[in-house]
Amino acid sequence: MSSSGGRDARPPSRCDLEPTFEDEYEVVSRYYLDEPSGASLINEVDVPLVNTSVPSPASAHAVQRVEGACGRALRFLGRDSRLELPAVGEVFARGIALDLWIRPARLVAAEPMLDDKGEPIPFVQHVIGDGELGLTSFRLILEDGVPVFSISDNGWRELLRSDRVLALNEWQHVRITYDTDFGSVQIDGVEVATLELSSPVPSSVNTIYVGSTLTQFEQPNQAFAGDLDELTILAKR
Repeated sequence: MSSSGGRDARPPSRCDLEPTFEDEYEVVSRYYLDEPSGASLINEVDVPLVNTSVPSPASAHAVQRVEGACGRALRFLGRDSRLELPAVGEVFARGIALDLWIRPARLVAAEPMLDDKGEPIPFVQHVIGDGELGLTSFRLILEDGVPVFSISDNGWRELLRSDRVLALNEWQHVRITYDTDFGSVQIDGVEVATLELSSPVPSSVNTIYVGSTLTQFEQPNQAFAGDLDELTILAKR
């Protein structure tokens, strides 16, 4: 819900989903991220966030409230803050879609790391998806600023990789659609990756992490630096 008390109270905006898109995909959870307090974040079906993990405003690690693509947004500082969204349940048998606005503040590592062969290690930032623990389903990451969508299939399996790097410090609309026949990535309405003859999406039964994930030691990992707004998870009808 929006902070003004309901979906209908929110005026039309460029961030609204198109009716034709909603004819094909059903909204499972939508987070406007407009509310003034992290503790009050509620999705459109009135399910509170499990844990906002937002430290005190004085903390250098705090998630900040900023002007968004539409209304307010959340700013992640690339450290250890994250949102934990309720598990959405087994709803992706036919397919999944992710729709969000993103403004990355960092695309590559400040100090690139090399592997044992001397090759650069990609700089990974977790945007949304399951953690690294237990049964996993899906995730969207940025790899050196490139959106990459993966599903869990005895380990993470990359399915869609954008052929376009996101712009730094600019709001961009990213949409991932994926079902058993076809998948695509769109940035600002332009298709930048496709996949035919895709695979089923595993059931999502875990907490969904936004902004960073957890390692097996329950420590934050792959922290995202930048702003997120209008985060929507959808299931194929």
